[in-house]
Amino acid sequence: MPKAFTLPEKPCELGKKFTTKGEGEGGERKSVATFSLSLLFTGKELDKLAGQGTHARWYTKDAKSGEIVPAFDDVSEIKFAHRYTDSTITLDLDGTTLTLPKSKFMNIAAQRQTGGNTLIELDVETPADLVDGVTDIGNFGGRKIRAQLAFGEKAGADTKQPELPMDHDADDDDADEKPKGGRGSRQAAH
Repeated sequence: MPKAFTLPEKPCELGKKFTTKGEGEGGERKSVATFSLSLLFTGKELDKLAGQGTHARWYTKDAKSGEIVPAFDDVSEIKFAHRYTDSTITLDLDGTTLTLPKSKFMNIAAQRQTGGNTLIELDVETPADLVDGVTDIGNFGGRKIRAQLAFGEKAGADTKQPELPMDHDADDDDADEKPKGGRGSRQAAH
């Protein structure tokens, strides 16, 4: 499946927390590794992630200094409701390249920075049994490394919940109905 978009290799920071857990049941149980990553997105990369024109809406030019600054200062972090499945991440861990296919990018949060770049923090969940050396990632926690991310299919909160009818008659209120006699029902006498 083609990727939604791929970022060029860039500096990033691995989070200090690295976990592995089993997922699934019985013979279908698979080991999954989860770690976090922080990296700066340019304006064009932010538009690929959040939609065309996002950078122009999130940032403005300061009238006095001419510097690019966040457009609204009462928001410190923007969280994305969706995640990216079937993604691939390639990590450069001190000269050792580790490519992790079939990963998920989730819990994506954006922090706008003065200058126009956006700090993106995300969690990566990857099958630990597909690639040797996945557990070595934990040894690099909190360190600056290089990574290339290929975002896969967007999944999650993009599907709208169907609208429910808001009108109803007060006479149709089921909560006011008393249980009818019959098998299994009891009427309380007050």
